[in-house]
Amino acid sequence: MATPDQIQKVLETLTLAYPTKNLDKLSLELYFKYLADIPGYILEGAADHHIRSSNWFPRIAELHAAAARIGGRDDLTNLEPKQRGNLTALAIELEKSFFREGTLNHKDWTALAERFERAGRPHRAEHTRQKLASKKQMLAYLLVSLAKCSAV
Repeated sequence: MATPDQIQKVLETLTLAYPTKNLDKLSLELYFKYLADIPGYILEGAADHHIRSSNWFPRIAELHAAAARIGGRDDLTNLEPKQRGNLTALAIELEKSFFREGTLNHKDWTALAERFERAGRPHRAEHTRQKLASKKQMLAYLLVSLAKCSAV
């Protein structure tokens, strides 16, 4: 969940992006209270999306809606903490093992996709599944090609 420092940073960014908006003390307290249940990295993404797509300072509900779209669900309380580096490194290792050693472990690729889902990265999970399917097709093509060569 977002720390007070993360919420402060997001609100400062929003205030810079929308210089005509000044939040009074009560409004700030409301933002802090109702944004605390969003993971910090998702809140930052929601604010970034809002800045890019709106001319007006966001309401709390607008940040929640953007966060839900980014997180892939309305309830963001059970998302795993941000794991971009570790999961991306694991994806790179799986790619390397496929191209260097020719190994394709279906369980490892599926488990990685599930971890991306739990980390709130559904698009990356789908991308991982697509890569697995693509690599299976590559192996099938190679097997057919080898079978044709050995039949000659």
